[in-house]
Order: sequence, then structure tokens, then C-alpha cells
Amino acid sequence: MTKLADAIKHLANRGNVYDTNANVVSVDKTANICVVTLNNTGEEIVDVKLLSIIDNPDTKFVIYPVVGSDVSIVFLDNDMHDAIVVKISEVDEILLRGDQFGGLIKVAELVTKLNATENKLNDLIGKWNSFCTVYVPGSPSTLGLPATLTTSEETTLTPTVRGDIENVNIKHG
Repeated sequence: MTKLADAIKHLANRGNVYDTNANVVSVDKTANICVVTLNNTGEEIVDVKLLSIIDNPDTKFVIYPVVGSDVSIVFLDNDMHDAIVVKISEVDEILLRGDQFGGLIKVAELVTKLNATENKLNDLIGKWNSFCTVYVPGSPSTLGLPATLTTSEETTLTPTVRGDIENVNIKHG
């Protein structure tokens, strides 16, 4: 047989797929599974997979639904013990290739913080430049005056806090 014929035969023999809507009862982020209650029967289904990529943590992509949200699940070969979530109404967290790098940066907040830092540094540079052009050590007009960098006390920069620039709902690695 040709490769195309083999592929068609393989697809034709894959079995039935049954899908239904459900409500999320609980989520296990360690095992990447959830428990759902079927909307049409009220039956509880356990160990519903949240992860479509199997046995390769380097390519892990998981979308965790909010407990109480609606999902659509698919049973492969009509097997009530082999189900996977395929649609999610509310996302709690997304895990993309692990979580060792933490959350994604909230760009707008980061830019605001960086701009504030740049503006503060530019102010200090401007004051330094003004001081350097006015103060001449040993000049008769400045003789005996203490050398100061600015005429007023500078306020310190507010330290950047990770939580200010990190979106903890999306993690990547």
C-alpha cells in the first residue's frame, strides 16, 4: 500500500470520539488532571487529562481551568477512563514549557518603571552637569565652600518588586 492509503486506513480505524460538556470540580496541577461533573448526566469523571503532550516535560503546555468553570471533554474510543479537556471557559493559569523562569513580564508596567528610573538618572546627570560647570575648585568665588552635587536632597528610587512586573498566571521555561 502507498503511504497515503496507509494513513487513510489508520485514520479510519482510530475508533469513535465522544465529546460532552462538563463542570470542573477540582484541578490537580501536579498530575495535570481534573475532576469534572458531566452536564447531561451529573456523573463525576476523574483523572481527566489537561495535558495533550505526553511524557515530554520540555514541551509541556497546560491550560488549567478555573474550578467551577465549564469545559468540553472528549472520550477517546468512547472510553470513560480516557478523557481530555479540549475547551475551557475560564483560564486559571497557563504553563508553557515548565515554570523555572517564573511568570511573563507585564510590559506596560515594566516600561513605566524603566522610564521612571531613566528620568531619575537623567535628572541626576543634569544636576551633576550643572554643578560641574558652576563649581570650579579653587576659584575665588567658591573658595571654602563644601562641594555638593545637588542643591536639594534626592529621593531614593522605589525598588522594582517582581510582583509589580510579573504575570503569575502565565509561566514559561
